[in-house]
Amino acid sequence: MLGTAGTSGVFRNCRGDRVFFRERAHAVPSRPPETLKRRLAEELNGEVTDVQPLNQGRGVSYRLQVSGLSLKAFRCNSHSSAGVVAQLLSELRSTTPPVVPDVVLVHEDWLVVRWVDGQALAASRPDDNAVALLDLLEAIHGHPVPSGLPRPPAVPPYVLRLQQRVEQAPFRRTLGRALVGALNQVNRRMPTLGEEITLLHTDITPANVVKSADGHPMVVDNEALTFGSGRALDVWMAAASLYPLTDQARIREFVEGYERRLPGSGALDAADEWYTAVLWLRKALKSYEKRRFFKARRYAFRVAEWG
Repeated sequence: MLGTAGTSGVFRNCRGDRVFFRERAHAVPSRPPETLKRRLAEELNGEVTDVQPLNQGRGVSYRLQVSGLSLKAFRCNSHSSAGVVAQLLSELRSTTPPVVPDVVLVHEDWLVVRWVDGQALAASRPDDNAVALLDLLEAIHGHPVPSGLPRPPAVPPYVLRLQQRVEQAPFRRTLGRALVGALNQVNRRMPTLGEEITLLHTDITPANVVKSADGHPMVVDNEALTFGSGRALDVWMAAASLYPLTDQARIREFVEGYERRLPGSGALDAADEWYTAVLWLRKALKSYEKRRFFKARRYAFRVAEWG
């Protein structure tokens, strides 16, 4: 289905540049590219069958079968190329226990990995899930950054990703203005988050983690795996996936637990209000993607009118 054009505006991006924002039509594919399926068939000597769209059918990732293997194909959506994401996944496979799946194939901006069978984290057990997410954050952030990677962006990848989502998605007129205003506030009031470069994920949540057959947590959605500065944002995003934004005491407790494991992130130094504003902007974007437009506008205006 195509979006419709209509709204526009100007905001300053993370680098301070003025960016013209305009809603534009776009099509979401219902199946993975035929070239990817041919490559898989050639590499694995079998036919691609049983293609199932994931992520509410947004055309981002698919589960499929080839020669009896269950696989996941996804298009990378961070600033990193599929080749870089594949390199980072291979690096993280060396952790004990491994926290990500095996890479099967890289094709243009698509990546294919083995499907991980396991038990999803129970949403009703946030304190138990907190331990699993802290284990994963420690494994990812604590892993050495491999050499030979391209230069990371000058701003935290998570903020850059939010900016790209606002620039690229087709929004209704009022919602578009609200999101542009919210993004302006986040960029304008962004604190100094440090220059330490680490591996990052930007989407460590219970929905993206399963416990494998041996009982260890594994991240199964890795479209957002990247590297750069701002690991404090990873920590706050993970905390907010466990507890309501109104429960600042529990969120703060999670962040303090992370700092005891890997100190020096700066997650406790900046004002809670800025992290909370980023979280509300994320909620606005997620509400839009679920077509909950009233909630999306309410969350976006909450950030746009902050302070």
